[in-house]
Amino acid sequence: MMRHWVRDHVWRGALGRMLALVLVWGALGVGWTESASESSSPAAGGELPVIRIGLDAKQGKETALREWTPTAEYLSEQIPGYRFVITPLDPEEMNRAAQADQLEFFLINPQMYVELDVHYAIRRLATLKNLRLGKGYTELGSVIFKRSDRVDIQGMADLKGKTLAAVDAKAFGGWLVAWDQLVELGFDPVQEMKEIRYLGTHDKVVEAIRSGEADVGVVRTDILEGLARQGRVRLEEFALVVRNDSYGALFPFWLSSRLYPEWTLAAARNTPPTLVEKTALALFGLNRDHPAARAARYDGWTPPANYQPVHELLRRLRVAPYEHYGKATWRETLATYWPVIVLGGLLVVVSVGASVYFLRLNRRLTITQEELRVELAERRRAERELEDRNLKLREAQRRVREELTAAHSMQQSILPESFPRMAVFSGFAVMRTAQEMGGDFYDYFPLDAHRVGVVIADVSGHGVPAAFFMAISRTVLRNLGQRGLSPAACLGEANRVLCAQNPLELFITMFYGVLDTRTSSLIYSNGGHNHPYILASDGTVQPLEGTGDTALGVMSDLTYGETEIAIYPGEGLFFFTDGVTEARNPEGALFGTVGLEACLNEHRAMEPEALVEAVMHALHQFAGNVPLADDVTCMALSRRSGSAAPG
Repeated sequence: MMRHWVRDHVWRGALGRMLALVLVWGALGVGWTESASESSSPAAGGELPVIRIGLDAKQGKETALREWTPTAEYLSEQIPGYRFVITPLDPEEMNRAAQADQLEFFLINPQMYVELDVHYAIRRLATLKNLRLGKGYTELGSVIFKRSDRVDIQGMADLKGKTLAAVDAKAFGGWLVAWDQLVELGFDPVQEMKEIRYLGTHDKVVEAIRSGEADVGVVRTDILEGLARQGRVRLEEFALVVRNDSYGALFPFWLSSRLYPEWTLAAARNTPPTLVEKTALALFGLNRDHPAARAARYDGWTPPANYQPVHELLRRLRVAPYEHYGKATWRETLATYWPVIVLGGLLVVVSVGASVYFLRLNRRLTITQEELRVELAERRRAERELEDRNLKLREAQRRVREELTAAHSMQQSILPESFPRMAVFSGFAVMRTAQEMGGDFYDYFPLDAHRVGVVIADVSGHGVPAAFFMAISRTVLRNLGQRGLSPAACLGEANRVLCAQNPLELFITMFYGVLDTRTSSLIYSNGGHNHPYILASDGTVQPLEGTGDTALGVMSDLTYGETEIAIYPGEGLFFFTDGVTEARNPEGALFGTVGLEACLNEHRAMEPEALVEAVMHALHQFAGNVPLADDVTCMALSRRSGSAAPG
């Protein structure tokens, strides 16, 4: 503990900032030896060694990969001989990876940096400059807010007995900073509020406050302004419960707390010093105009900030890694009182041994043959009862397996066996469930002599509940489509019906389009589903434009948009559920959009059935013996090359 206090105080003030770069290049390598890290040096003539950057994926692993992979690619370009990759992890996975020395670098929030620093001696290299409102900011805080029309909440005294929504128990700006601020002001939310709900993301916290599901919310600074710029909320909808204006124009965001350092990039204890130095130099050379910085919306990197205030905050709250701060540990007690403990232990052992000996002797003298016979008879009776229960359990398991097998067959039977016979288009689809029952489905059904409805959807969850919700959703959508409603109207009405018949609060992502053989066009609406790919005649594979709509079953009063595209001779469409891109191999890597797009590029000229089989084969080869974690559904449509151009 003293080691961290001394080290962090070296960085205090302006002098610490000026010396930071020198320390990254030189003193950061003290205690490391080149021989201890030969395994990470470039391989001569072989495949480049992979340098893994563990990323705290609070907003979802797919989003994390999309935003930060360009930064890894930039480092690979700037540091020849290495291939940098982003590895999104949750906090538990990050701790296990650090303990096992499976990562070379960490891109993490301040709380996680302190925790890994204390336990695994990681070393900070640079602090992120978050790009907001055209400027780079290296500090963050918490926003404690409510809905602006909540006149019953005027101050902290009104928070007692209310419900608070936060991001996560370990979220720094999304909970810990606000908790510390409230305690300093004399109000402990853990003790005095009715409930604290951890919703996983900042967006969900904002939505919970707007919808009235929670009374007070906590998010990190700049979240509300960012959502307002995207048009997803209006700032007038909300108001601060606690306000801190002490930073003035230096920090032009809503703020309820002190400011603390932004996210940091840190090196693992065994990362070679030369690689650490090159990585730091490369990051300091990045600016906001580089594609890597634009992808993750940052303004560059600065020498590492002073994270001592973060240590002090976590000590005050007594949360990881300081959950036992101020308490005497057993190691400290043993080091001080070991002679007394050893002597007392010996006396206890002798006393217990003597007591056990005399108790056993007395027991042998008092147990009779009759008691033994009673015990034996009781044991035999218990064994018979256990055998009977085992037989009943095996029979029940057999019946459940048979019923699930029958249900699986019934579920598969409601899916269409073949694409409608059409002169211009052909199609093929397949669904594989992760369990006996699944929540994915696809459908295509004729609307008239020239039009066909095309559907692909994914219900949240797995098993029997998802399968029932899938069947209801398919029936509702098909009935609405056959009534002649537009795709957008179909999704809007289906959403209203499903919200009214959703006791388990499931939701479903759904893509519905109407394929017209006369115009060779597709009018579609997308309710939160993965964007299908258009296999264009110019040889490109691109995702379809989204319609910006939400999954069905979440809110009953939603409206949906729709878009129309033309499909030219030789072009095709490929639809899929997220079970494809989220499949993992034995090493835990995702198949991802990168793997899917590579497969589609390679096999884009195939007929629909061959293309679907090629994707499923590639997915099987990638996953190896790893079982499916989610249902997998693929569907391909193709316009025949000899057909007339769309008119």
